[in-house]
Amino acid sequence: MYKIPLSFFAFTFLLYGVEPSLIQMQMLLNIEYENYTNEPDGTKFDYYPDGKKKLEVYVRNGQRNGAETTYYAGGRLKSQAIFKNNKLTGLKRIYYLSGKLMMAIPYEHGQINGIKKTYYYDGTLQSENLYRDGLLHGISREYYKSGNISSKISYYNNKKHGLEEFYKPNKELQSKKNYKNGVISDERENFSVKVQRASNIDHEYYPNGDIKSSVPMLDGLIDGVYKEYFEGRKIKLEVNYVKHKRVGSSREFYTNGVIRSDVVYLADKKHGLERNYQTNGKLLSEFRYIDGKLQGIAKVYHTNEELKEKLTFLNNQKHGKQFYYDENGKLIGEKLFRNGMPTN
Repeated sequence: MYKIPLSFFAFTFLLYGVEPSLIQMQMLLNIEYENYTNEPDGTKFDYYPDGKKKLEVYVRNGQRNGAETTYYAGGRLKSQAIFKNNKLTGLKRIYYLSGKLMMAIPYEHGQINGIKKTYYYDGTLQSENLYRDGLLHGISREYYKSGNISSKISYYNNKKHGLEEFYKPNKELQSKKNYKNGVISDERENFSVKVQRASNIDHEYYPNGDIKSSVPMLDGLIDGVYKEYFEGRKIKLEVNYVKHKRVGSSREFYTNGVIRSDVVYLADKKHGLERNYQTNGKLLSEFRYIDGKLQGIAKVYHTNEELKEKLTFLNNQKHGKQFYYDENGKLIGEKLFRNGMPTN
């Protein structure tokens, strides 16, 4: 039900796993959506000529409202997104044919808000770009496959504004320039002071001197990636803020560096899929939120990753039939709920 204008090169990397450039990745976001005006509410499907599913999306009031999933011609997952009144909201994920993540893009009211991330075919982080209201705003970073940084560029309202730095693969600085409103600036001393005021970062420390938190501030509001650390400088929490509200991905970590939870926010409310993990990295639970409320199917797992509970929520309350399983995956119980209350 939609058209994606891709070049020959884009088709090549999708079909054969050839590494795309960042420009080719951006082409995947240039999607021309068709509407569903005058069509009844419900889940809509689109299929390839051979009958395999191409698209699945929920429509309400003639607009996309809810989860959208697309598939490659072979049936493998291609993308996952959430819509509200036909506008992208929450974290959109696009995958390589191999199943590995290619891009993760946080949206709010149809515009990119937060940190957009792209990945190499092997799963290594390729770039991080900070957006505000659809515009590049803040520090953008690109990386070599080794993990070393290749460039760091400061943006303000989609224009280069601040330092632009390029690095060699051995981490050696290759070039460095100052920009002001998209133009190379020679006002180095005064300019650096202005940039410091625009993007001040407050730090808090433990008694032993280790950093405890870093808070990016802009005009008196938290704006950027807020971070907390365990003693020993290991990351504890990463939350993206836009104008003092949580927007996009938020991740919490165990002391061993394993992700403890991963959730998406929209306008300071959970909106999208929340995943929780065990200390060994195995999935513990999955919950789906819309506008801060639990909605739809939730799953809880045993420590051996077998399904433990399959729950259904409506507006933060259990609603419908709930299923319970033992550690071997065998169904051991069912219970019916209505608006949070069990029924006889």
